[in-house]
Amino acid sequence: MRVALGACALVSVVACRTATARPDVAAVVAEPGADSRAELAAAIGTALGGVPVTLSDDALTRESTLVLERARQSDPSGLPAQGRERGMPERFRLVKSGADCVLIHERTGQPITPEPFQATAVGLSATSGQALPSLGLGRVFVLTDGGTCSASESIMNGLRGIDVQVIQIGSATCGKPYGFYPADNCGTTYFSIEFQGVNAKGFGDYPDGFIPGGTGATGLPGCQVADDFGHALGDPSEAR
Repeated sequence: MRVALGACALVSVVACRTATARPDVAAVVAEPGADSRAELAAAIGTALGGVPVTLSDDALTRESTLVLERARQSDPSGLPAQGRERGMPERFRLVKSGADCVLIHERTGQPITPEPFQATAVGLSATSGQALPSLGLGRVFVLTDGGTCSASESIMNGLRGIDVQVIQIGSATCGKPYGFYPADNCGTTYFSIEFQGVNAKGFGDYPDGFIPGGTGATGLPGCQVADDFGHALGDPSEAR
């Protein structure tokens, strides 16, 4: 996932002069501002599981590496609580790859900046810059049950984030707004939860799923309908 983070300047003039096929090179944010800091904080917070992140004004403007320490626990009097350290500091580094600035989470080795919505082609199967087709729908009906999970829920949440009305028919979804980067270690691959996905409005708190006809942030307009195994798929008489 890659996205430009404002203007990016190469740290090393030598790296800037290397061949076109050079690997990613260290970079810093050349024109920092409130927007670039907000974008960085949002991307890093998502990579760390949706936790709020506070960055200094000069973050990634002098060095390409950013080290974040988790806030220390305090006792009721405000003094640091002993024995309450919650993990090692997290390290991120900014590199320039081609024309893009890419923020990499060093613990996972993965780029973690958000992938923007593409309204135009990027030059793969269609000419770069060509407008991509759009249905222009303002309302979508979704059939769900307990097996509606993960990516399916992400689509529902994503549509709600851009003000497309999602009407849910069936039963509650499974509730999986989380994701991970696979990590190999001595022949075993670990899939530890590392981040929480959110939509364009910043919402991603649906661990109990979306509920048709429900209330609150996870309740969607619609109705609860039991599955119908007595009719063939597509039969107009089928309940769901």
